[in-house]
Amino acid sequence: MTRSRRTKAGLAAVGLCLPVSLLGCSSSTPEVSTAPTTATTVAAPVNQGAEVTIREFEFTPGDVTVKANQTVTWKNEGSAKHTVTADKGQDVSFKSPTLANGDQPFVQTFANVGEYKYFCSVHPDKMKGTIKVTA
Repeated sequence: MTRSRRTKAGLAAVGLCLPVSLLGCSSSTPEVSTAPTTATTVAAPVNQGAEVTIREFEFTPGDVTVKANQTVTWKNEGSAKHTVTADKGQDVSFKSPTLANGDQPFVQTFANVGEYKYFCSVHPDKMKGTIKVTA
């Protein structure tokens, strides 16, 4: 190749780079990122049906309705300790540990249609409630 042709080829390359200079022109291979991508995993939602707050000597709300296979969550936000205990003779038996304010909530799933009575075993005469499970 003659010097004149080399100069023209060089000018042509520069000419190609000038219009795309804002985009970046390089004679090298474009960089490909090899940084790992991160994915966020989201936990599947719990089949939440109802939440019951325990304050002082009361379940609020005391009577709740959920659909079959939904959960009821009880959380103690009062100063006294309480339990959530199923009445005897029902086809569902459950009893929470003694719950103090700030403890992990107690969660119970109700699979079968029906009505389930419960109480606080620490204060059985004062604290009662009912879970109604529908289809």
